[in-house]
Amino acid sequence: MDSTLARYESDRLASLSADRRRASLRALRDLRALCDGAELARSDADAVRRVLAAWTAVGASASTVRKQRAMLLAFFVWSYERGHIDGDKLLAVRAVRAPVKSSREAAPRPYRPTELRALRVTLDERWPKLPDDEVWKWLCRFRDGRSPYSRVRSHVIRCQLDAVITLALHLGLRRREIFSLDIVTGHPDNDTVVVWGDDERTIARVRAVPATATVRAALVAWTDCRHAVAPDQRSLWLNFHAEPTCREPMRRETFNALLRTYVGPGWTLKRLRDAAAAGWVRAGLPLEHLRQLLGLATIEDTLPYARLVGGSLERRMVELDEHFCELVGPVTITDVAA
Repeated sequence: MDSTLARYESDRLASLSADRRRASLRALRDLRALCDGAELARSDADAVRRVLAAWTAVGASASTVRKQRAMLLAFFVWSYERGHIDGDKLLAVRAVRAPVKSSREAAPRPYRPTELRALRVTLDERWPKLPDDEVWKWLCRFRDGRSPYSRVRSHVIRCQLDAVITLALHLGLRRREIFSLDIVTGHPDNDTVVVWGDDERTIARVRAVPATATVRAALVAWTDCRHAVAPDQRSLWLNFHAEPTCREPMRRETFNALLRTYVGPGWTLKRLRDAAAAGWVRAGLPLEHLRQLLGLATIEDTLPYARLVGGSLERRMVELDEHFCELVGPVTITDVAA
């Protein structure tokens, strides 16, 4: 095995989740294969450019290729810090950009309004909440050991589900972005939800997403439950499946299967994110703002969502005409006369 790769795996990848570690190793082995089996530290910007092109050629999505590029870049940053490569090579690798588009873009599949209403019905049936005037009483009784966990289990699971679903459906956050939130970055007192673009929490890839009233309400309900159960836990998400684990942070594997486990098959955070994007487009959010909201690299990445706008051009122009004229101002004689 590549000795540099072995050191990188034990030094840096060991702290990542099993899924992220496997994905990083796959990307690095693909790069090494293009270098005829030579040490990874001997690969260069041209090899990185060729492996990105190879992934694109086999149909990897643009977002996937960008993630894999980030994994490669993390290795080169580590190699520079350890003295395996010089600064010129690191800068050259950083200058290699991932393709903007790939040969096979996945089309958005937002849930329809009827499906979202069915989701709410399912949540109400499977995970009923406590009456508002009894919530804090029963949470405190469980916290103090005077009530069994079964008395609050349905309520706390529902509040956590509501928070996760709302972050995807109203803010369009990705699954990994929601999972990475902690009690500081996802606190309801904040004006924004602070989202990290990668597991390494690179400051250059952080973005602040405005927290709407709906999102804050869901986070307030959830953090009240969380504070009563595990006030000293930094992780935002807890494993509420059973009492022995209810004060433990949720593992990534459990979070990835959250909707499938507690709501049922067919529900994914990806399609909820698609529904958020489609909804904001239909509500009139400009595409540049949508790009910022979703954390997309280019304005072109918003176009698949823009095509979901629907409706009639004529009707929409009639609705917006008065506001349009206010923005443009009187120009022609007809405008002045009017």
